[in-house]
Amino acid sequence: MDKRKLKEYIKKIPKAILYNGSERYVVTTENLDDILIIKIFFKGKKSELARSYELAWVHFYSKTERKYISYDLLGEFRTKWLTRKLYSLPHANFFSDYYEMDSKGIVDAVNKKEEEILHDKLMDKYVVNINEFKDFNKQVRKIPKEFNEWIEKEVIKGYALYDNKQKIVECTICGNTFNNSKTFRNSELICPKCRSTLKALPKGHFRINDEGYCAFAQLCNTGLVVRYFQWKNFRISNGNQRKFVTEYRRDFIDSNNDINSYVYSSYKLSGYIGFIPFENRMGRMGYYGYMDPYAGFTRNAKFWFKGRKLLKNSPYEYAILSKKYQTYLYQYFVEGNISEYFLDMRAYPALETMLKNGQYNLVNAALHGYPRIKKWEPSPAKALGLSRDLMLRIAENCDYQLLEAIQFLYKAKQSTSNEIIRFLREKPLMIGDLNKLTKYNFSKIISYINQNYKPDNIRDYIDYLDCCKRLNIKMNKSNLYPQNLIAAHNEVVSQIHIERNKSRDEQYQYIKETDLKKYEQLEINDLIIRLPKNISEIIAEGVIQHNCVGALYIDRILNRRSDILFVRKKDSPEEPYVTLEIFNDRIVQCRYRYNQMCGPEITDVVEEYLSLINEKKRVA
Repeated sequence: MDKRKLKEYIKKIPKAILYNGSERYVVTTENLDDILIIKIFFKGKKSELARSYELAWVHFYSKTERKYISYDLLGEFRTKWLTRKLYSLPHANFFSDYYEMDSKGIVDAVNKKEEEILHDKLMDKYVVNINEFKDFNKQVRKIPKEFNEWIEKEVIKGYALYDNKQKIVECTICGNTFNNSKTFRNSELICPKCRSTLKALPKGHFRINDEGYCAFAQLCNTGLVVRYFQWKNFRISNGNQRKFVTEYRRDFIDSNNDINSYVYSSYKLSGYIGFIPFENRMGRMGYYGYMDPYAGFTRNAKFWFKGRKLLKNSPYEYAILSKKYQTYLYQYFVEGNISEYFLDMRAYPALETMLKNGQYNLVNAALHGYPRIKKWEPSPAKALGLSRDLMLRIAENCDYQLLEAIQFLYKAKQSTSNEIIRFLREKPLMIGDLNKLTKYNFSKIISYINQNYKPDNIRDYIDYLDCCKRLNIKMNKSNLYPQNLIAAHNEVVSQIHIERNKSRDEQYQYIKETDLKKYEQLEINDLIIRLPKNISEIIAEGVIQHNCVGALYIDRILNRRSDILFVRKKDSPEEPYVTLEIFNDRIVQCRYRYNQMCGPEITDVVEEYLSLINEKKRVA
């Protein structure tokens, strides 16, 4: 259709018509050569006359060209030409509230034809894509006979249907019948023919409804395909039985180690059902109702390990390991995805040897993306960044944290003796801690801890070094290995507290000379009441008495919201006895150790003390 010719025609169309009806739209038709013209008039609010209908759209339909186009006169879009179906025009609800002057059902007929045109266009596009999908899946080879046998024997749950009267048992796997004197429900039997493990059910009354998932891998033109299957086993006591296996997913792995997933699903609105790219599946659900690419049914699929011959002479040949390691690998499959496993096994060619070395924890770390194990490196030692001797010495029970520590020591050219390895197994250290310790002779430090303390004391030693650094203490032979680590640690911690509270202590001493001057030391009966000497003494009081005076009350003292005094016994004046809080000459708290409240034996003495100091203040 020539737009210029059509536009010239539009100019000749009356911009409004008169109509006496109540409909919101009026539709008129006309033919221009082989083009059907549909004019839609709109009853606008701005019409001068109630009977006036304004021209809104002009729709052109060519039967010979099988094309359609519209011209928008309402000006709601930047472009005037719209390639939309008749019923898809903007605000075109005229099909439910309109009057067709020609009264021939032309509007519905045109809409039906345009629906067919659009459907044919889509189908032409769908056919091309569908053929591509079919061609891509032609590379998938036949299912091995051995795989089907494996499903029947080891995957599908087997049952022993017994009749204790006749002492006969039927195997649901192979159909064999055998004698058994006495069988109990849910007990386990071994079929003498197929050697399957069977669960016993009474033959006269039972119901079997099992399903599960399984998978195997085979080579294809693009690389490797991992195929997933759903199996179902249904049978009831009346003899009705169904047992089938259906493939629902294919993961194609190419030479770049990328996965291209296909699922058995409907392809859009084409009506085609087959293996299509996962992203093209119908809605969020596949044909069998499978939602996500690595959902639980894929993660928990049992894998056919015996298919190693299918991968012969390929990069994936050694991904299928011997039976010795299959149990371990299956545990990995339960946590991860089978297709991703093949990606990892190809990316980490050293994993096979590491499994044989018993380095299961490191294999697991690699399969879960631990970055300290190099990809594409066939040598386990090089993959771990260690010497071969060191790799073998850490093989047993080595986890990623121990590996990280050993890698750090090896790179820093520190000792990695068996003594150090044993120590790090007992007490794993973070890289930050190792960085502090390796500034000195790490081997001597470990020997020092082993000879004098438990491995747990390494944390005290690290804290000790941190405190020495904060106090600018130069380390030498005498203080690097103290005779008593705990005492040395406590000493530097005390010095840290003194330094930290130095400025606050200066403020406290000023307050003592001014606001707290009235609280002079007095002896009453066998007790002494006095002010703390400094901030450090308040902190020590809180630690010894197991209260919060050192943690919470120092700021309150300095802000003049509380006064703290000590109550001591005459015979032991330096030993904490009672902690006293006073505010506005009134007792707020009076506590023994562990915040136990004091009785009249103490509070009466404190009241007498307050009376005495206030009396002295008035006299002065």
